[in-house]
Amino acid sequence: MTERVVVRRGVYHDSVTLMQVSRQAEGLPGVTAAAAVAATPVNLELLARQGFAVDAEGLGPNDLMLCVQADGDEAAEAAVEAIGELLAGVINEEEGYRAIHVTRPSEALRTMEQIKPDLLVLDVGLPGMSGLELYDRLHEDERLRNVPVMFETAVSREHAAEFRKRGIRKVFQKPFDLNELIAGMKELAPPAAA
Repeated sequence: MTERVVVRRGVYHDSVTLMQVSRQAEGLPGVTAAAAVAATPVNLELLARQGFAVDAEGLGPNDLMLCVQADGDEAAEAAVEAIGELLAGVINEEEGYRAIHVTRPSEALRTMEQIKPDLLVLDVGLPGMSGLELYDRLHEDERLRNVPVMFETAVSREHAAEFRKRGIRKVFQKPFDLNELIAGMKELAPPAAA
């Protein structure tokens, strides 16, 4: 049995969405248990009862926890990735939108070679390259220079000058409500008329 616990600090999703995602994740191949929850004391207790080994040090209700127990490493990693995809699916439910979920800057760069998005949503804290560095790299491509960008960050004041310098108009301070993100998305990239 392999267990994965991934914490995404300052990421908020409503409890109904998280319950639906958890239920769908439990149906994935090789997954024996899955939970996508806010790190509230009640949820941490429930995770412990389910047998998840969770280090709750420094976690709070504004932190998202993705917990998976699976038959092996491959199934566990696939399930954590699938949970991210399921959460992106909330955006896909908005008429006129299609979200593509990538987790690594290198993957984002490869994806942008294939497509031109109507909007980018970037996190400042990314593995291997900051979101600001990724933004700069993407804007080296003439096709992508005018694509609007929204940032999410736990420390927006720290990067305020960098956002202004780049002309970034929408920055969401973690934790944020997914509905606020969708409203910003609709403002910067309204859906095409049907």
